[in-house]
Amino acid sequence: MKRCVRCQSIEADSARFCSACGATFSDGVGAPGPVQPPIARRPMPAPTQPAKGPVWPYALLGVVVLAGLIFGAMGLLRNQNKAAEPLTQAKAEAPAPLTRVESRPAAPLTQNTAPAAKVMPEAIRRYLLHVEETEKRRRDLALKHLGIAKVKLTELTAGGTMDALKSILGDEDAPAEPSTREKLAIDMSGMKGEWRDVRDYFRQVPPPAECNVLASRYDQALSEMGAQILDLINILENAGQDPASAITMLESMKGASETIDKASKEANGQVQEICANYDTKPWFEIASDFGSSGLFKAFGGF
Repeated sequence: MKRCVRCQSIEADSARFCSACGATFSDGVGAPGPVQPPIARRPMPAPTQPAKGPVWPYALLGVVVLAGLIFGAMGLLRNQNKAAEPLTQAKAEAPAPLTRVESRPAAPLTQNTAPAAKVMPEAIRRYLLHVEETEKRRRDLALKHLGIAKVKLTELTAGGTMDALKSILGDEDAPAEPSTREKLAIDMSGMKGEWRDVRDYFRQVPPPAECNVLASRYDQALSEMGAQILDLINILENAGQDPASAITMLESMKGASETIDKASKEANGQVQEICANYDTKPWFEIASDFGSSGLFKAFGGF
């Protein structure tokens, strides 16, 4: 046996041509030689298939699952239909109440937008209380001193009251009459001190910035009232034994209280304005005059 060197096919030793490719062995293309026996090839095993069991259990399981899906879908559809019924009824009944509500939306909004009341600062409230207390002291002191002045004026205009008493009791039994100047000098000193105390009491508390005008007007009314009452007492003191002169001097003071009235009214207006700024009702007033007939009116309209 020999092998073709061209195509490696096996030929008999006597063969001159390769039966596969046609090459001639005489041309030296192929030459005899030992030939390896062909390698035996192991046949490939055929693919194994799983053993086939019965198919009907799987088919039955598929039918059961399919039936469950169908019944579940039917139940879900039934529930949706039940839920849709009240919604349909609600939609049918909704238009009437919705129309009524939408026609009146502004009422609660107007009530909620009301501005909040302003709160008066504590410093201003305390100062107004201080002015109120000062006003009480001014009124009490003015009425007290006007009453004293009226009594003194009565003593001066009585004329011979003390002489009549001497004629009845006798000169030795009648009480010695102190001079009018001596009696009023003692009262004048005390009165001046009382008005000074009220004025100092008022000035000891500094006003807040918002109360500066009030403080200025009230200080003017307080100072001028004390000065005019003291002027009245001074006239009565200096009149001495001449009541007619005292009455003439008092007549010259008529209209002097108008300055006090103006300052007092302006101060009272400031109190009302400050309270209005903080939605607060004024709880006291600053009087422009005192007594049922007015300041100094008992002496002829001063």
